[in-house]
Amino acid sequence: MHPQQRRLLAIFDDLLETARILHGKLLQAHQDNGDGAHEAISVMLMQTMNYFGADSPAFQQLFPAMEQVKRRIDTANYVGAIWAAEDLTKALREIRALIEAGPPPG
Repeated sequence: MHPQQRRLLAIFDDLLETARILHGKLLQAHQDNGDGAHEAISVMLMQTMNYFGADSPAFQQLFPAMEQVKRRIDTANYVGAIWAAEDLTKALREIRALIEAGPPPG
């Protein structure tokens, strides 16, 4: 495996761990209107920006999904935020799987 491929896999593992934490905070917020969800999505936004840069194609692709989660948290629409976070997690998993598979042969 190429070192850059390993680095990208580690980045997406970090983002998926943050997504797992975000999901737990959203479930908790749905139950008791806690504010841990704001912190979790903020961490994810900062992580993504730090890893890729604000102008990178990766950040530009992921930002709308993260922003959708954040908007729903801001309006206390925790059920909607949970759905949006699940969509984001699915996208992160799909990207990670593509990275892990590597470039097509040829």
